[in-house]
Amino acid sequence: MPARLRCMIEIDSMPQAQSNEAGHRQHQLNRIAEAVTSGSERRLLNALTKAAAELTGMQIAVITVIDENSNGTVTAAFPRDSGLVGHRYHIPTSPCSFSIDHETQFIPSGLAAAYPREPTVTGAGLQAYVGRRLVDNDGRTLGIFALMDTRPIKDDHELLSVLEVLAARAASELQREQTHNRLLQQEARLNVALENGEQLIWEWEVESDRYVVYEPATVNFEHVATTGKERMRLVHPDDAQRVAEARQAYFRGQRPVYEYEARYLAPHGDYRWIFVRGKASERFEDGRVRRLMGTHTDITALKTAEQAHANSRALFALVLDTVPQYADWKDRD
Repeated sequence: MPARLRCMIEIDSMPQAQSNEAGHRQHQLNRIAEAVTSGSERRLLNALTKAAAELTGMQIAVITVIDENSNGTVTAAFPRDSGLVGHRYHIPTSPCSFSIDHETQFIPSGLAAAYPREPTVTGAGLQAYVGRRLVDNDGRTLGIFALMDTRPIKDDHELLSVLEVLAARAASELQREQTHNRLLQQEARLNVALENGEQLIWEWEVESDRYVVYEPATVNFEHVATTGKERMRLVHPDDAQRVAEARQAYFRGQRPVYEYEARYLAPHGDYRWIFVRGKASERFEDGRVRRLMGTHTDITALKTAEQAHANSRALFALVLDTVPQYADWKDRD
């Protein structure tokens, strides 16, 4: 047990009343330790949300990751079947906004009335909210650990203390997960580069629609950063439906690989034939694609050669059909 927690539960020199309170605190901390080390959850962040809800009596517990555009994405939630994991929302219009600037936000009642523009709050009829900012070792905001309830709550110091302990552990785990994911993404980019030579590498975060194309020789350098919608506008109108059908087929699990051929508008104003191929490099817990990664291959020369070959065959067939043919017959001896 960390030294900080040991100090918090030392009660040898306390009066009896304080001793009882400290004993309760020790019991509570023991329950926290059991909850986050039981191994019953595949992911520690899931265990932390479950422990937070059970120890505080709050109905909902969520851990949200915040991106550079002030959008939040719920990465862990309790109850598991709440449907909140993967939910995206704009932080400035949510109760989490106050926590970013003041570390902790406590709203004992009237939550839905205070945040009428947040559909998750108003739709569920939530009344109470307690949130704490999650930061990394450099003080950078990673996300929010929040507890919510449809019932009003009292200003409970014990509740805030529990959230503080769990939030500290959540921040550490969230930072570890993000570092691990960045290493996996870097490894995936290197593997794609090695396997595909001079082809361009692309990466598409489906939920945020962030689309990045990387230089083949330096996978750390973002060559083009755009969105999936902007990329789609570059597709030749005659190919747009085929591209959309390929996406839907892959997302629905009807194809094992995401791939298609289409004409894309090049910077110089001409259309180039591009072969796009990729696979999911990351998925949500429910199986939905979270991130796609693959290659762009310019196959314009191949398509031009194929068209030239097709034209030659058509011309040869036309000649055969229109020019009189003569046949020499020779009787057998």
